[in-house]
Amino acid sequence: MSINNLAIVENEKIFQEKNKFYCDNIDAKSIPEGINNFRKIYLIARKSKVKRVQQINLSQVKIGSNIFLFLNLILKTFSEKNINYLLISINPYTFLSALILLLFKKKVFIYLRSSGHEEYKAKYGLFGKLIYHTMYLLVTPWSNLIVCHERLTKKKDYHLVFPSQLGNKWFENLKQVTLDKVRLLYVGRMRVEKGIFDFLKMFNKLSMNAELSIVS
Repeated sequence: MSINNLAIVENEKIFQEKNKFYCDNIDAKSIPEGINNFRKIYLIARKSKVKRVQQINLSQVKIGSNIFLFLNLILKTFSEKNINYLLISINPYTFLSALILLLFKKKVFIYLRSSGHEEYKAKYGLFGKLIYHTMYLLVTPWSNLIVCHERLTKKKDYHLVFPSQLGNKWFENLKQVTLDKVRLLYVGRMRVEKGIFDFLKMFNKLSMNAELSIVS
């Protein structure tokens, strides 16, 4: 790898079939593929035994079946000079990776797309929120933060981005909007940490004429 290359480290589970790799989360595909248009990407993720739906169009994908093999993939990148690291979200896998990278004084970027504090609290209660906050405090002060919203960090120095999966196809064949009632569309995973179930409770209490469609 050359000086312009980037290792992306994420918690996503990836399925390998021969020399092809598949994931479920569209971000796990679009982020590395998008950056690969500007520099060569080295993707490190977890191994899945279950077939996934989104094919990742990258040649340099390495997957570990457990935490030890995962971290070993991180260590193997140390033979490359002047390589930077982008960690997607903060979780046990990326947290341990960040500790190793920071220990060896590597340049680390951490990309936060949503509130880990709220997600861990939704899944594990206040104890989960405390665990996430501990991981957050240990790795963010010495990392370069990239966030989708200012509320995701209290650091004064960070990079704010506005990601979107809406390509040109979304704006083709536009139709006249029917305004007889409010129509809402949720596109995402049906996970408690996403807040969708709380939203459904609120939606069912609405007195207005509204319709909700879910694509998951």
